Amino acid sequence: MIPALVLACVGLALAIWVFGRRPRANPCAWSDTGYRNGRMHEFRCETCGITGFGRDGQVPRVCKRGLGR
Repeated sequence: MIPALVLACVGLALAIWVFGRRPRANPCAWSDTGYRNGRMHEFRCETCGITGFGRDGQVPRVCKRGLGR
């Protein structure tokens, strides 16, 4: 009984660690502001209002809202 409980706890911890590291879908709706600095393009999120940069016209891959806190 105890080994099964320990195994279940280890499995749960492993699942939380693996699935917690997966990149999340990008919830932001990015729009190009027109500002460019070399290859970097500035984008503004219509959802949360955060500004982010993407390379070569590509929108940022992840939401930048949680950065800097």
